[in-house]
Amino acid sequence: MNKMDRHEDDNGPPRLIVALDFGTTYTGVAYTISSGPICELDDISVVRNWGTEAGHQDKIPSATAYSLSTQAIQKQWESNASPDVVTFVHTKLELEVQDTLSELEMTLQMLDGLQDLNFADSITGNHSDNRQTYAHKSPEDIVTDFLTRVYRRVTHVIEEFLAFSRGQNPISFIITVPKDWSITPINSLFRAISKAGVNKTNLPNLAETLLLTEADARAHYIARLYKQVLKEEAFQMPVTQHKDRYIIICDAGGYKVNVAPYRIMARHPVRDLEQIGLSLVEDCGSQFIDRAFLKWLRETLGDNNYRELDPDLNCTDNELKSCEGSKMRYLMRQFNEQKRRFDDGSRFCYLDLPTPFEDLTIDGSIRFGRLKIPQLRASSTPTDPSLNYYRQLMKGFFETIIPSILDTVHIVRKWLEKIGVMPEALFLVGGFGDSKYLQQQLEETLKFWPIRVCVPQNPWTSIVQGAVLCGVERDKVSSLRYLTPCRYSYAICLDDLFPNFVHVKGVLATIRPKTYAEPELFYMLDEGDVVFADEPRVSEQEFDISFPRSRSTVVSFPIYRYQGHNRPPRFNFQKYDLERACTLNIDLARVARHGEATSIWSRIPRSHRVTLKLTMVLDGDKLTASLKCKDTVLARADVDY
Repeated sequence: MNKMDRHEDDNGPPRLIVALDFGTTYTGVAYTISSGPICELDDISVVRNWGTEAGHQDKIPSATAYSLSTQAIQKQWESNASPDVVTFVHTKLELEVQDTLSELEMTLQMLDGLQDLNFADSITGNHSDNRQTYAHKSPEDIVTDFLTRVYRRVTHVIEEFLAFSRGQNPISFIITVPKDWSITPINSLFRAISKAGVNKTNLPNLAETLLLTEADARAHYIARLYKQVLKEEAFQMPVTQHKDRYIIICDAGGYKVNVAPYRIMARHPVRDLEQIGLSLVEDCGSQFIDRAFLKWLRETLGDNNYRELDPDLNCTDNELKSCEGSKMRYLMRQFNEQKRRFDDGSRFCYLDLPTPFEDLTIDGSIRFGRLKIPQLRASSTPTDPSLNYYRQLMKGFFETIIPSILDTVHIVRKWLEKIGVMPEALFLVGGFGDSKYLQQQLEETLKFWPIRVCVPQNPWTSIVQGAVLCGVERDKVSSLRYLTPCRYSYAICLDDLFPNFVHVKGVLATIRPKTYAEPELFYMLDEGDVVFADEPRVSEQEFDISFPRSRSTVVSFPIYRYQGHNRPPRFNFQKYDLERACTLNIDLARVARHGEATSIWSRIPRSHRVTLKLTMVLDGDKLTASLKCKDTVLARADVDY
């Protein structure tokens, strides 16, 4: 391997740095081998070989296809999925905490699409009639299956590197996430990547797993690209070493578009890029063009024909599909290619409808199964008045989001003008940044200032290449965060209210006036949960306790830990596998002063009822637990970790 040979004489041991950009619609991987603090763009390799199944491409669709082959589940790439599969898409969005309306619509869509499945069999594991066992998979499980296949395509790079270094040199793995992600989706993605193979057990040479925001990765890529642009004198203007310069970066993705102003500080020989002000993020990515197209297609075909493509007709303007069938995949692959190539001078877009529409003909739109989306040139005069409706059709799909993107760019431009500076260029990156029509619209609207629109040679991989740059030049990147997995699962034992559809009758216990489950374990921390090196991991749980008024003793409240993937749901099931990691002693006399006197069968209060809060804090290698009643700390202790 040439890149490896090149590092043999460098100072310091070579290090393999792999970056993953898991996107809403597409996923990319890039890597480099470095033994120094500097990395050039030419030193970065983007994974383009996804095997004979998916061919060569810069990114792979973020979709997982499931099918049944006798009793075995076959996980496939979206691009080569067989006709009888269901493809899960946009799963990244399901890792996030979304608004209630979107969550409800996604839930209703999934229930409607899986209405013929027997969920009782799915839960108990009975699949005698070959029902799809993936029906009960969580978003994290689906992402894990997808990333497992992605990781397999990277293993040949890792194996070659380990062979070159005789298994001694370190490997760094970098994950990029949206800037506004909370701990919940970050934790799910980290767990999925770890289960996919990026862990110390599977990869002993894994030195570190790092987290980086997509915005920081993108900024470092543009900073390096800008330096090359200046070196090549692409702007045809002198480089002023003692003057800061300003640019705008527009990251146009599949779901969101992020626009932010940056200052390039005049430091020689390196020009650092610094974000100034706030970035504006809008939900106006390329997926909303797909949504407009499908809405028109349904109106054109009619509900009966459209149902052949998409059995779920209950889609709304607030909804992105979470799964697709083979016919819809076939059609959307064609539309995505047309969408990328479309520009203001395009005349027609042709799409071939899948079976059983080979002979379908609808006047003006479809002829023998071929769908025509006309787009006449602006200077053309249609001879047929019926074409007036279609004259701006394809452009109309784009115009559902283009005004929002242009408005966002102008808001950032006006803010820069307000502080007395003028941006020299707008860098357009992201998957949607490859759109010819979007590039044309930005150039048209910015030519009056003037602001040059710059599109990298491959805007699709800007984030993942930027992440590799940050991994090599980490001394200049303060936003890199080190991640480690939680070593054990930690649980407390509570009597949860009994829900009929989860528990079996063998674990019932009746305590008047309500029915409870046998002692059930509630997990405060899970083995494999993400732990930040620079931020404590905090887990809290409130619960109620009741005890007789006559009881004023000290009681023990244990915290258990468990190691293994198949954690027990109830205390009695595997209590001998549980280890007591900590015991908090609760003085009931102190608790009684904060509780409410209650009575069930008489008017005389016979017991106290109080709400307690358990807080566990994992900071580095130290885990502590504390129990509070309102603002009073009842107990605090270190937990074995």
